[in-house]
Amino acid sequence: MKVAIIGGGCSGVYAAILLKKFNKNIDVTIYDLNDEVGKKFLVTGNGRCNLGNLKIDTNSYNNLETYDVIGDGKCEDIIKFLNDLGIEVNFINNLVYPYSFSAKNFRENLVNFLNNNHVKFINQEVIDYTNFDNKVVVKTKDKEESFDKVIVATGGKSGKQKHSDFATILEKHGLKFTNETAGLTPVYVKENVKKLENLRVKCLATLKVDNKMIYQEEGEVLFKDKGLSGICIFNCSSMYSRNKNGKGTISLDLLYNNDFDSVKNNLDNLLNQSKTICFCGYFDKKLSDFIIENSENNLDSVINTAKNLTFTINKEYPFTDSQVTIGGLDFSNLNKDLSSKKEKNVYFIGEILNSDGLCGGYNLMFAYFSALKAAKSIIQ
Repeated sequence: MKVAIIGGGCSGVYAAILLKKFNKNIDVTIYDLNDEVGKKFLVTGNGRCNLGNLKIDTNSYNNLETYDVIGDGKCEDIIKFLNDLGIEVNFINNLVYPYSFSAKNFRENLVNFLNNNHVKFINQEVIDYTNFDNKVVVKTKDKEESFDKVIVATGGKSGKQKHSDFATILEKHGLKFTNETAGLTPVYVKENVKKLENLRVKCLATLKVDNKMIYQEEGEVLFKDKGLSGICIFNCSSMYSRNKNGKGTISLDLLYNNDFDSVKNNLDNLLNQSKTICFCGYFDKKLSDFIIENSENNLDSVINTAKNLTFTINKEYPFTDSQVTIGGLDFSNLNKDLSSKKEKNVYFIGEILNSDGLCGGYNLMFAYFSALKAAKSIIQ
């Protein structure tokens, strides 16, 4: 059997390895317009490669179809798969990483498996495919080649690596896409935060849309020249993109580990001594001044502002600064095994699908489980 995988990102690499593990005699070819496969692994987990998460909850993914693809799968299944490849893992709380905490080392291990198992790599962009006589013909600018099965794993629009406009090709095949926006990204805010640029704070971040709470997470926020960044902000940006139907705000509780009365007692003592409200015992002076400037001239207002420092979302950063694409190929185009309803022997996996997870290894988990579902169907 000959199988083509269009796209050499995370899900495409996983699919190639799984096919070879199921049957080493399968002829597997990966097409990609980037000069090396697996480059997307290098930017996951801040270069440490967050492989998965031991905990999945209702916010982990954007729709029920994604949970259906994962099914009864757990992160432990991915760990066993990697152990069988000789790759050990490490943990930080619920987060799973390669033992080396190195995305580069992890990718090299996967590429070595591909090379040792004679997976072919063609560094060309696929411009189309056609079904002919129960086969699928893959077309590049230079040649055409016939395969028994094709897996489309071209990914989304996120990241700085090269992207093919495969969605346009698939729409010509009659497939439907939901609108794509950038997810897991910093956000621009309408307020002027330039004076806080490069400042980091621990807080409880709360996303609201039209004053309705959508999401909340403890974490570290980084102030940028025109907006906010940090993992909890990335997650807020994705949740906002999933619920973009009104005014979005992000509020920071900078005193989430302190109750109002204890903070007021502490500041009352300082106020009696200095006659000036000052938060420098809690925050960097720039942040202390910013809180006071955005409060009324009384202690209660200043504390309430510190516990509810609110910013209005202007827009998300562009795709080049995002980690995942919100939207994509709608699951209504696909059968349960991720094969196309319209064309025989064609499968779709990974980020090209309308599936997105929050930070914490969820998107790499979906890359694996979607590749597993398609590979099992092809083998069977």
